[in-house]
Amino acid sequence: MKKWIMINYDLGLKGDYQNLYRFLDNHDALDCGNSNAALEIEVSEDNFDIIYEETKELIESEITISNNDRLYLTVTDSSCQMRGRFLFGTRKRAIWEGYGNKETFQEDVF
Repeated sequence: MKKWIMINYDLGLKGDYQNLYRFLDNHDALDCGNSNAALEIEVSEDNFDIIYEETKELIESEITISNNDRLYLTVTDSSCQMRGRFLFGTRKRAIWEGYGNKETFQEDVF
């Protein structure tokens, strides 16, 4: 079955962009802003865990992933719930942290 997915990618300065772009072009991916693409892939089941594993295997077979690369998958699951998970890498501190007008409350416990 065909399934639309969103991929957010951050391969840093030395990432395998050539193969990433080839992968995206071969899947007729849509540009969705800086480092974001929507594409349709073939999956065996409309189940988030299955889609995650099959997408990860597909990307690993076509793109060289290094330790600092980050790719995030977003998909709407069979119950119409939007879900996401890092295919590679982990979440980092957001660059916008500290810009908001949040009140900070600190209590010292002795």
